[in-house]
Amino acid sequence: MLVGCLVQNPANPGQWGLKNCTQEHWILTRPDGTSVGVPPQKSASVLAGAKITIGNVELSFVN
Repeated sequence: MLVGCLVQNPANPGQWGLKNCTQEHWILTRPDGTSVGVPPQKSASVLAGAKITIGNVELSFVN
């Protein structure tokens, strides 16, 4: 099952994101502790120190 895929920001090719390929909302927790929802078919920026919660799984971006 495909959950997400790595995508480039079309306006800024140096910026990468993880696209939500599920039907569920994800939660992105930024390195500063603020959180934002990531709806289906939208992307979350790949930031060192950020975390994405997908269901009951937490993914961490590390440098």
